Amino acid sequence: EQEKAAEKPRTLLVQPDLNGEFHLLPETVQLHGESLKIGVEKGERVISGWASPDDWVSWELQVAHADLFQIQVSYLAAGEGIRARVFIQVGEEEKSVDLLSTDRDGKIRTDRLFLAIKKRGKRTVRLRLEPTDRTQSAENPIHIQQVRFVPYGLGNKKQ
Repeated sequence: EQEKAAEKPRTLLVQPDLNGEFHLLPETVQLHGESLKIGVEKGERVISGWASPDDWVSWELQVAHADLFQIQVSYLAAGEGIRARVFIQVGEEEKSVDLLSTDRDGKIRTDRLFLAIKKRGKRTVRLRLEPTDRTQSAENPIHIQQVRFVPYGLGNKKQ
C-alpha cells in the first residue's frame, strides 16, 4: 500500500478561509521522505518522523492575490534550546526560523516569519527541517502541528 501512495501522491488543493488565511494541516500534506508520518501528539494531529535533511513536506494552495504573508508554524519539540531551523519555500522565495524546545511547558509553540507570494494561482509550499544537532532523532522528536499563512494586507484591493 505504501508503494501505491508513493506512486500517486494525493494533491489536495488548500483553499483560503473567509479571512484569506490558509491552514496547512497534516490532513492535507504530501509527505516526501520514507520516515515521515502523520500521528497524534498531545491530542493533536502532527507531522513527525523527521530523520533526514532530505525529508520535506508540501501543500498546494490556491492563491487569489499576491501578498506578503505572516507564516505561523505551530509545533512541539523535545530537547533543549534551539532544536531545528524550519525552511518554508514558495516559488523562488524561501524563509526560515528557528524552532525552540517546548519541553518546559509541554504546550504547542508558534513561531512566525514573513514570506511574499508574488504570483496568484496554484502555488506549492515546501517545508523542510534542518536539525541544529545530529542527535535529532526518535529521542528528541519535532512534531509540526500546522502552518498558517495569514495575509499581511499588502495585496488587498482598495474598496
